[in-house]
Amino acid sequence: MSSDPASLEVSAAWAKEAAVRSMVYSFLARSLCVPDEEFHSLLISGELASLLSEMLSALPYSLKLPEINNPGLPDFIFFQSEYIAFFDVGAKGPPCPLYEGAIRKERGRKAVWEDLLRFYSHFGVKMSDEVRELPDQLSAELEFMHYLAFLEVRAGKEKAGSRQDLVRAQRDFLERHLAAWTPELSRRSQKGAPPIYCALLAFLHEFISADLSYLKESAAC
Repeated sequence: MSSDPASLEVSAAWAKEAAVRSMVYSFLARSLCVPDEEFHSLLISGELASLLSEMLSALPYSLKLPEINNPGLPDFIFFQSEYIAFFDVGAKGPPCPLYEGAIRKERGRKAVWEDLLRFYSHFGVKMSDEVRELPDQLSAELEFMHYLAFLEVRAGKEKAGSRQDLVRAQRDFLERHLAAWTPELSRRSQKGAPPIYCALLAFLHEFISADLSYLKESAAC
């Protein structure tokens, strides 16, 4: 039995697009958690900006590279302490918490957690007991999108039906979660966050918006 060349070409395109989208989600999850010395070094050297630029050139939509190439960053200890002070601690909580439930207080954190855990459980994802990560932490949600896009890579090589199910799952997850609170997260970051994180969170908002539009179009096909 021979395969339809046109069908194989479409599947290859799906896989390529999903793969690069998956990498961007992973990149953002890593870049927006508590920084370590390796991340600090990559920022100073410009390697982080180069890596992201390469990924953006392969996305199925156009986005501008954020201003994250900064050789004049403070030393690592000060850089990390700035992050912690703005995103992690504070007498009444941090100025810009990286938790969906803390941003979307009107919905209630319990309701946010329950919905997230239903998504995670449906795709066989469990929160790490070792890291003690909370389900509504920004990097956890980004890692989940990274995983769903990775599953789409595999589905694109198999059959359109399963791929469409994953596209719809990604669309729904963005609509119900990341797209619902990253605009406010970006807005809050502009009030004192280290410049690198202002740029990253503004880019995150733009990326989520563009990716959601892309997924809506893909789900309609």
